[in-house]
Amino acid sequence: MRAHWLLASLMLLPGCKNSPPAAEPDLAMLVDMTLPPDLAWDHQIVALRPYSSKVPKSYDPAKATPLVLALHGLGDTGENLAAGLGFMLLAESRGFLLAYPDGTPTGFQGGYWNANDVCCQLSSPTPDDVAYLGAVISDMSEKYNVDPKQVFVIGLSNGGMMAHRLACDLSSRIAAVVSLSGAQYNDQAKCQPTQPVAVLEVHGDADPNVPYKGGKTLGGNGPLVGSAHATIQVWVDRNGCGAAAEKDPAINLDGMLAGSETTVERWPGCKPGGAAELWTVVGGAHIPRLTPSAPGLLYDWLKAHARP
Repeated sequence: MRAHWLLASLMLLPGCKNSPPAAEPDLAMLVDMTLPPDLAWDHQIVALRPYSSKVPKSYDPAKATPLVLALHGLGDTGENLAAGLGFMLLAESRGFLLAYPDGTPTGFQGGYWNANDVCCQLSSPTPDDVAYLGAVISDMSEKYNVDPKQVFVIGLSNGGMMAHRLACDLSSRIAAVVSLSGAQYNDQAKCQPTQPVAVLEVHGDADPNVPYKGGKTLGGNGPLVGSAHATIQVWVDRNGCGAAAEKDPAINLDGMLAGSETTVERWPGCKPGGAAELWTVVGGAHIPRLTPSAPGLLYDWLKAHARP
């Protein structure tokens, strides 16, 4: 089934260079960083689809190394996301492997992920992105010494939805995921992980595209989506966490908002290997304008939730 509403609403989407001035900024504005010219990437082929990767100069084939899979939003590219999130630079400074594939081409700029019943199905037949991204992980693991206990996923918007999907369907291979402005299945029964996964949802409470409190996406022009709390509640349940959230000190994640604007809710008592957290960017839009320290905070969270 094609999602024709997405085509009609294309100009509202992140990553579209022809967006009107009121639209979200290009992902390259996420972090105030510029990429050194030597941060080139390698192109590999998996199932006739290319993906890109970054191998840090410090990589040691004798040492098991973390792998981060970065998933772009609808209409965007892996390169744009990896650079915009600051993870190209972070891979070099922190010494992890980074893979940033492109989703299925849409016919307009960028690609998409067949993530869940919120977004997206833009081609027929629909791609099996769980199999494809599993193949990317396998390919990276064949080429490099990937630590199987430290395979992480970070995604934005449609990529955040795909991160949740991978946690549902590839729980035996994924240690932890960070979703920025993503969402779970509306039909939550479709998420049946075989083992616990650590999950962090980061979401602005003023997000018009994937509304924080749930409702119609894309400013009221798209399909229904559950709230950010409903999304993380899936992982509270699947990971066997306690019913009541604990609140940690607020953090400064969005450089366009004053002070420590992001509240932190954490559900304790999860099964080993599981976690469930919701970071709410108070006043935050669909795309967080990350502070220079934010990429490191997100990676630190992933690292802290390596598989036991």
